[in-house]
Amino acid sequence: MYLSSQFGRLKLEFSAIREEKSDQSFELEGRIFSEPQLMRKKMGQTLGRVNLPSWVALMDGQPVRIYACQSEAQAGFIAQLSEDPELGHYFPTTYIHQKVFLVVAWVEGRSITWKEIGSSDSLLDQLTKIQVALHRRSETGHVVAECYYLRFLKDRLQRFRGVFPLDDGLSLLSEYLQTPPDIEARVSHPDIQADNLILETDTHRLKLIDNELLTYSRHYLIDLFNSHLSFIDELGPDFLGIYLQSYVRNGGDLGPLLEHERYFQALWYLRLIGTALQDGNIASAFRYSQEIAAGFPKLHPLIQLARERCS
Repeated sequence: MYLSSQFGRLKLEFSAIREEKSDQSFELEGRIFSEPQLMRKKMGQTLGRVNLPSWVALMDGQPVRIYACQSEAQAGFIAQLSEDPELGHYFPTTYIHQKVFLVVAWVEGRSITWKEIGSSDSLLDQLTKIQVALHRRSETGHVVAECYYLRFLKDRLQRFRGVFPLDDGLSLLSEYLQTPPDIEARVSHPDIQADNLILETDTHRLKLIDNELLTYSRHYLIDLFNSHLSFIDELGPDFLGIYLQSYVRNGGDLGPLLEHERYFQALWYLRLIGTALQDGNIASAFRYSQEIAAGFPKLHPLIQLARERCS
């Protein structure tokens, strides 16, 4: 069986590299794997934004995805959530957890777009219910996940800041982020966007397919900022109000965001300036640094709208 025939969706999200398809087969924990193939992003990158490898393969003749996590604890955390009776149906089934690697089911279904979500009350309702369900989970047992916001974002900034004179803004940013907010940690998925959702064929439910950044953090409300950044170009600024309304209607609480506005604003700038440097957009990095040094003269629209709705 030729692997690429099992993965029609790859052409939309990834392009499977046919010349690197291997005829090698191997056994792992009593399962037979064949035709492993490294996944590449559309732009030709072998690794994703977090520099973690991912493969597709056949396990006992069925398609699976194999991917690396930030750490062994992170992998254990994701595997644990995939088996959770309340949250597990949002994630692919985990078959194997070996050190930092997970082997998970390939979700049969179709990709969706933000335009579809924006025109479908049902899809938007499903999406925000997923976020609310994660954000309401404060007890995860004894497995500790890597904190995306503190570990990945800070490490990335240090790797890419180079010799650029950004000290004024970054010093103030460090000051703002020095004292974490007194917020109970919750489950957080920093990358909930249309590209990472599949509408499952059998259940007609949305499933999250890229979960390498799944974490447990007091900074979980930044998930909303990330989703906003993902849909703003496609759906425009007015959709933010509709999105937040759905989040709150399904039980989401914006109170911690309003109680710690400056902290979340600073955390968002940590994300923006790191992304700008990683992408080589040095001019934007300088602009963000200047805005930080000026004390955030422009409030993030999500915070502004949350203020208006909760006043």
